[in-house]
Amino acid sequence: MNKITLILLAALLFCILANYESFNLLKLHETASSEINKTLPKN
Repeated sequence: MNKITLILLAALLFCILANYESFNLLKLHETASSEINKTLPKN
């Protein structure tokens, strides 16, 4: 494998991991928000 291919693969993998992490954080944030909303008294 040449260097360019290797670099492109590494970049692609990095992008996938970054998107996966941000998706998990978003999901976590949504879950936390719904939990907080449950504990807050309804007006």
